[in-house]
Amino acid sequence: MKRRRLIATAIALTSTLGVFTLLATYPVWAGDGVGSTAPFIDKEFELALRKHFQKKFFNFIDATDSQREQITSLLDERMESCRPQREKLKSEAIELSQLMAGDASDEQIKNKLHQVQDARDKLMDERMTTALKVRTLLKPDQRKAVSDKIVSWLSGNGRARMLR
Repeated sequence: MKRRRLIATAIALTSTLGVFTLLATYPVWAGDGVGSTAPFIDKEFELALRKHFQKKFFNFIDATDSQREQITSLLDERMESCRPQREKLKSEAIELSQLMAGDASDEQIKNKLHQVQDARDKLMDERMTTALKVRTLLKPDQRKAVSDKIVSWLSGNGRARMLR
């Protein structure tokens, strides 16, 4: 009986301490208070991710130095030119979510959904243009290797990660 009371007290104190820690650190999690006015895209993180995947892709296709330079410059250019479109897409998606949570009419929600879809479609068109430009820089055996990897991944026969 005494042991149960001791365990219950320890759990209660630990829980209370956890709640106080959460409340004390919440402002750190909340960011700098600018909320939705902050840019949606962290440029440094975006660049780090792109460089990581580029390195894996280049190693996978055994890219030449010339291919690496050309593809990198193409992606640099495309990343900068498409950033406003990606910002708009995220902004529109947030607005759609807020409409869904509020008292907006079905028609308003459908109109916003169409705006989100249009923004996404424009961005996907840009991505396809970039993919086609990269494709022209690859040798036939490199294109085949990428295709085989994608087919394997889509059919469930590949690993969870696309580029090993």
